Amino acid sequence: MDGLPEKHSPSRLGRAIPLLLLAAFAVQATTAALEDSVTIDEYFHVPYGVHLLDTGDITPDLMNPPLGKALLALPLVLWPDAFTSIRGAPPGGKAWAFHQANRDRYQAVILACRGMVILAALALGVLVFAWASRLYGSRAGTLALVLFAFSADLLGQGHLATLDLPGTLFFTLTCWAAWRLLDRPGFRAATLLGVSLGVAVLTKLSCVVLIPVVLLTLVAGAIRERRVGRWLAYAALAGGVALLVLNLGYGFAGTGTSLAALQLAPNGPLAALAQRIPDLPLPVPAALIQGLDLATTSGATSEPTYFLAGELSAKGWWYYHLAAFGLKTSLPLLVLGIASIGLAFRRRDGGGRAFGTACLFAPVAALFLAASLTGALQIGVRHVLAAVPLLIIPAAGIAAFVLDRALAGAGPPARRWVPAILVAALLTWHVAGTVAVGPRYLQFFNEIAGGPEGGHRYLVDSNLECGQDLIRLKDYLDEHGIAEVPLAYFGRVDPAIYGIRAVPLDRNTHGIAVVSPTFVAGRPYFGNLDAQHGWLPAGTFAWLRDHPPIDRVGALFVVRLP
Repeated sequence: MDGLPEKHSPSRLGRAIPLLLLAAFAVQATTAALEDSVTIDEYFHVPYGVHLLDTGDITPDLMNPPLGKALLALPLVLWPDAFTSIRGAPPGGKAWAFHQANRDRYQAVILACRGMVILAALALGVLVFAWASRLYGSRAGTLALVLFAFSADLLGQGHLATLDLPGTLFFTLTCWAAWRLLDRPGFRAATLLGVSLGVAVLTKLSCVVLIPVVLLTLVAGAIRERRVGRWLAYAALAGGVALLVLNLGYGFAGTGTSLAALQLAPNGPLAALAQRIPDLPLPVPAALIQGLDLATTSGATSEPTYFLAGELSAKGWWYYHLAAFGLKTSLPLLVLGIASIGLAFRRRDGGGRAFGTACLFAPVAALFLAASLTGALQIGVRHVLAAVPLLIIPAAGIAAFVLDRALAGAGPPARRWVPAILVAALLTWHVAGTVAVGPRYLQFFNEIAGGPEGGHRYLVDSNLECGQDLIRLKDYLDEHGIAEVPLAYFGRVDPAIYGIRAVPLDRNTHGIAVVSPTFVAGRPYFGNLDAQHGWLPAGTFAWLRDHPPIDRVGALFVVRLP
């Protein structure tokens, strides 16, 4: 980016701004953590993390790797009875047993685990700041933190005890390690890359898409330096370290097992691979392979489960995550991120800036390509959350470039200040949109989707809700003097834990009732009330489309039935 000063000398205030921005993120995330009730993934992840720390057993939840769950549950070592509460419960009943045993303090227990995710989010903010500063200058680092601290996507997942934000942290760290190997080649950098890749996959399985990205990095480095032998050595070191970290994380359980010896989904891609190479011993733990098999096939169903723009589908759409990202990400960030692609390659510095930008966009492309090819888990933009920090960094780079040009004073004033004013307006728009929706960050949709109030027409499920509004519902019922409410909400927690007297919502209901827009859209899921306990087929509550909401409680619809 020509004309961008490589170094600034920030004032004392300038050095304090990054800390203030990180504090702003922490305050927003903590407020949301206090006001959101326990969500679907938290209901499962925390108890399985507790079980893992207590016994070392990973088998009840193979689809989620061990490190992420262990990190979530780590604060509960201060509450030993949280561990004893689920001993003896069957593998499939541990979440319910934990939920029942901790009814009187359930929110507090999950809140402690949410603290670990907020810390992980702050670490991600530091990484974003450091990488943007190194690539595009210190002003870009500060602007990256502005975009980060007021990202509704990152705040939405950065206060919940789930694996999405920790996975995003280590995904981004691995991308940074790949760039660092290109920027400063050496065996230490290759070792760091291997460690970060192994830890990323141990945190969230979707990080396996980083493997081709790392390979591409190594090929690019060999071509750039024309030293194939040295880069082959880097590849061997990084790959060996990553395998060691993975095996250590799983305790070498099942390492060396062949695909044919594993129980795989019959129609999945790994089953097809097992037919071709049945006896090949695998250098990774068997549980990792089984988890990948579950992740790539768990969404396959004959029942229409996925929702996009008013339609339900059993197979989904190849462009689902692209569409979700386009509707859930702030328009200013999208505009700045896309604009940064072309400008980065104008830099005449021997390709260093271009390589740096490629290390940001190549993982994003791999992430969306993998989501399109697998077609599984089309339930939320959170499955491509790692694209957000990688988009923030180049977006901050172009914003800093434009502002620096204006402040440099070279060229006609109009050519300098009009773009600068536009950038300032985009940054203000980005911040204002997030502040307006907070602390209900999961409800954020951009203006294309009609904002937070219109997003349910395009996306539901974890794009919009996952059971986070029970505290708000309790306050609403108390405010309106409603002692008992017919309820159908998209979550797993018993509403009585939050003091809500709920009865099942059905076609015989009259008067005020509350329903999740996800159910109105027709999405099948489990019921959590006694009379609706068990699987609710697709379209169970679709009849409520004829009854427009008269009010909203967070994402929930309040309807009046005749």
